[in-house]
Amino acid sequence: MFCQTHTKESRIKISEGLKLAYQEGRKVYNPKGLNKILENGLYLGNAFKNAKIEIKCEVCGNVFNSFKGNKRKFCSRECFGKAQRELQKGENCNFWKGGITKLSKQIRESLEYKNWRLAIYKRDNWTCQNCGNRGSIELEAHHTPKSFSELLEEYKIKTFEQAINCKELFNINKGVTFCKDCHGLTFEFCGNQYIK
Repeated sequence: MFCQTHTKESRIKISEGLKLAYQEGRKVYNPKGLNKILENGLYLGNAFKNAKIEIKCEVCGNVFNSFKGNKRKFCSRECFGKAQRELQKGENCNFWKGGITKLSKQIRESLEYKNWRLAIYKRDNWTCQNCGNRGSIELEAHHTPKSFSELLEEYKIKTFEQAINCKELFNINKGVTFCKDCHGLTFEFCGNQYIK
């Protein structure tokens, strides 16, 4: 009995039943999603999937074409990514712990800080200025003559916005390239100044 096709009469009865159910506003069990009935009661089958409509992107506002059955809300993966990032910011993020990220970490992960670090590496030709090592070593940018924490204290930086607006924090002339080992030997590194 399985895999038998319906006769023409039974297909007409099924179609009439679906039309009646649609007109009455009842939901129709449709496991494959193929039976699409429009308001005028016409059965379209797979042709329904090929009907194009215009949709406005929820992020950038561009209008794009999509198929009627498609649930797209964004014109591109880039817009989808932007929307996802907005949805997962701050309190909506599963890693949110009440806004306790340290100011120093926020600054060090900012684009401005990364650009400052890259500019120092390029200026110093990707070479440690203490030992002269170059190549596959791990480089770090060091604030000098005053350390990063001393600059934060001196300019009374308490917020991320104040840090971004502080020119001395991102002054290329006040930075030097060290390898990880040489950076660890500096006076200000990780509290070395307090060790006697």
